[in-house]
Amino acid sequence: MNEEIIPSNFDCVFKRYASAIAALAESAPRPTIQQILAVLTARDAIHAMVLDKNQEATDYLLGISQLDKQLKEQGKLIAKSKELADLRSLLNPPLEAWWWFLDDVPDSFWNRFDWLWSALTIPWLAVNLSLVVDISTRFFVGAPDTAGTFAIVFQSVFTALAAGSALTKPGQDLVDGILSNLKIPKRFWQEAKLGSAILFSLSLLVFRASLGSIAISYNNQGFENFKNGRLDSAKQDFMRALKLNPEYMQATYNLGQVYESSQDIDNALTHYKIAAEAGSSRAYSTIGRLYNLKGDYPSAVLFLIKGKRLIEQPITKSKIDIDIDTRYAIFRNLGWARLKQARYFDAERYLQQAIQLIPDRGTAYCLLAQVLEGQQQQGKALIVWEKCRDYVAKLPPDQVAPEVDTWVGLAEQRLNSQSFQRNRNKFTHEGNAETGSRLPN
Repeated sequence: MNEEIIPSNFDCVFKRYASAIAALAESAPRPTIQQILAVLTARDAIHAMVLDKNQEATDYLLGISQLDKQLKEQGKLIAKSKELADLRSLLNPPLEAWWWFLDDVPDSFWNRFDWLWSALTIPWLAVNLSLVVDISTRFFVGAPDTAGTFAIVFQSVFTALAAGSALTKPGQDLVDGILSNLKIPKRFWQEAKLGSAILFSLSLLVFRASLGSIAISYNNQGFENFKNGRLDSAKQDFMRALKLNPEYMQATYNLGQVYESSQDIDNALTHYKIAAEAGSSRAYSTIGRLYNLKGDYPSAVLFLIKGKRLIEQPITKSKIDIDIDTRYAIFRNLGWARLKQARYFDAERYLQQAIQLIPDRGTAYCLLAQVLEGQQQQGKALIVWEKCRDYVAKLPPDQVAPEVDTWVGLAEQRLNSQSFQRNRNKFTHEGNAETGSRLPN
């Protein structure tokens, strides 16, 4: 009696796979979804037993390879099935289960350039990385704020993901999975990776171009902090604005104001000079004022004359801040410097120009009174001292600079002096008798 041969489990799975492929071939050109599903699930079973290191699998490797070849040849039949993509989404097979992706029929025209798309992706990723480094470092000023942290993290994660997709196996698997979930045909994956790298580069370039607008926001925020006495916060904001846009003159000037308020005059002058070189007449005026306070009158005149030339340019050619306050400050500070150099004629001329611009502002009168005293015109000086005191008294206390407070104190001394009262009466009497004697405008 012959002993009955019982087929092994692997043998049954192998025969099931072979039978399913044969049925698929016979169903050409229109296989049913059930026939397609039978082939794919049979191949799943083969794969599972191979992964389980089934010893019988080694005896069937050649046969499996031949059946796989037949299956790939039937790929176009499988590609005609519209339901396969839905089944794949439901079962979510791993990417190495290539038989589930046979509806993505390779196109020889496109695939022949895969090496090129892959090669071009690497340099684009290098460009992205350099852009991310450039942009991210601009946000590194002190402790990063919310906006800076978000910008840095978003760019870094995206670039790390893109770089990993090209340089590491886990990164490649992750990106491949994303492309698969997006239902992008596999034959276009290399093109999709290159395209995403290029699009990310363009987005980075657009974001980099918008750094100027972000810098303006930081500058405005810093100015609010500065006005409210939060000097440390203002300093951080202005420094962030300059990191984002190193040529942002207004932020440079404002940072100089922070240093000046902190009594760091050297740093203040450094930033004012940068702003002045960029075309800020206001910065020239402020530099002149600081040099006057330091007693370096030749340097003060040097910078103030440059500022004066700048504001005298036609408006269409001037660069910034030639407003009336800046013009007033330049002429007043020039008058101040010339006063200290005992060049009274020049000092009076500049101070009169300042007064013509803003007649009801006291600081130029305070200096003009000293000029008149230097010219031995005590009576005229007394009347101007009164204007100095009265106009400055209208200012809020926080707007009175230390030197102005000194000048007002000098005005009080002069006005309370008996000799000045006698000079005032004499000057008033002479002014009534002679129409040619007039107070300075």
